[in-house]
Amino acid sequence: MILKTRSHLVLLMAAALLVSTCGLVWATAGAGADSASYRIGGIQWDQKPDGFLLTVQGGSAPTYTMYELFEPLRIVLDIADAAIAKSVHLPMKPAAGPVAEVRASSLGDQKPAITRLELLLKNDSHYSVERQGNDIVVRFKVGAAAESVDEAGDASLVASLIEQDAEGGDEEADDSEEIAAKAPSSAQSRDELAFSGYTKERITVDFFKIDLHNVFRLIGEVSGLNIVVDEAVKGSLTLALNDVPWDFALDVILNLKDLQKMERFNTIMILPKDRKIEWPERAVDRLAFKAGESAVAIEEKEAISVKERLSIPKEEVEARNLIRQANAKIRTKDHAGALAMYEQAFGLWRENGHLAGQIASICLAPLGMNDKAVYYAQQALRINPQDTGAALQAAIGLANMQKKDEAVGFFKQAIQGERPTAGALQGYAAFLEQQGDNAGALALMNTSSKLHTDTVDSMVNKARLFDKLGQGDKAVEQYRAILLSGNNVPPDLKRYITARVAAR
Repeated sequence: MILKTRSHLVLLMAAALLVSTCGLVWATAGAGADSASYRIGGIQWDQKPDGFLLTVQGGSAPTYTMYELFEPLRIVLDIADAAIAKSVHLPMKPAAGPVAEVRASSLGDQKPAITRLELLLKNDSHYSVERQGNDIVVRFKVGAAAESVDEAGDASLVASLIEQDAEGGDEEADDSEEIAAKAPSSAQSRDELAFSGYTKERITVDFFKIDLHNVFRLIGEVSGLNIVVDEAVKGSLTLALNDVPWDFALDVILNLKDLQKMERFNTIMILPKDRKIEWPERAVDRLAFKAGESAVAIEEKEAISVKERLSIPKEEVEARNLIRQANAKIRTKDHAGALAMYEQAFGLWRENGHLAGQIASICLAPLGMNDKAVYYAQQALRINPQDTGAALQAAIGLANMQKKDEAVGFFKQAIQGERPTAGALQGYAAFLEQQGDNAGALALMNTSSKLHTDTVDSMVNKARLFDKLGQGDKAVEQYRAILLSGNNVPPDLKRYITARVAAR
């Protein structure tokens, strides 16, 4: 009796997601209106010849934060110590324009309490935010007006914008925690910043008493880089910078708060200036230094190398945003929706082999789109011919399509090198078994056992192959080894193996 295969060609894909959530409590209209320093008396939506205006009408100078979030795409306006008048009816659904809905909620656990307005967008739209007296105005450009918006405005969409009226500031604020700075946006300033080496996307930021960790999180969103903040970094910040590169804004913050940054491999670490950290030697070994160079020269060369490596084109930033949205869809098991976004991201970032491999994986399982999986696996191999994982994906897709000769070539490519992966060896073995080459399949399984730890599945596969080759004694020996391995064996399989060993 030969145990049937439970699974032949299996491809597993793991998606790691970093999700940030914020709990919201619905605000009762007018609650706290008497004690709040900013009373929202009206929210008005108007259509103009060049676009649309959303006006938040207030009774005093507002303190607010504006930023953009995805899933769903929306603009978030957080107004400090504010309350909404009972006469304001929300949610609001404008009849025309880029905003689908305006809704409100309250963050009562914040100090001061925050009234949050969310503008759910129908699509990615050009907009700007400004304060006019006591009102907050969001302008949406459409048509030719939108096309004329400067690219620097695009970069500011994901920046946090906070305004504090000069006469409405906190007179008792601790100077050690509040620092204000201004930067002009003239053409001369642009030239000076470029000459100083600041060439990243330009943003406008106004932070008012914002926790430093939130500041750096927003910088991470703008830059597309990983931001790691030391636990010793504490305090808040008030800062106003207009139309400057984000790396300049970061340096200003670091200098004002007596912090330092360390950059390695798409990651920025933020820590106090007196804190020392040792990096692995490999990070330095990859840089070519001449004998006798001073420590200062080495640091300068390394900084240049890191800066060049971290230069991120606009298309790549857009692709990163799409990948984040696709990852969120994977979490909700919307694989078809995720695939569409992954493919759009790859169209913008065609040299990302990892992304191509990820698309191939989702096409194989769970979507079963073998032809598309093979295409993207080949794209990954175009970028990195040594990518054995992509070779395995291509082989499995071709095998599922019964293109056996082509599959063999990719299987052979997948097991190249001194230590092929267990997945590649066992996948190729399963393919050969399907083709009737049991001896070749067993040879591959034995190689897998030598290089990698055996699992219950791999041991069962070997026992089955021994049976198919007429080597019953070796099959029983393998089954007995499974019982003695200490691995967790499913009850039905354990019953079968016990009976098989006893019958021998």
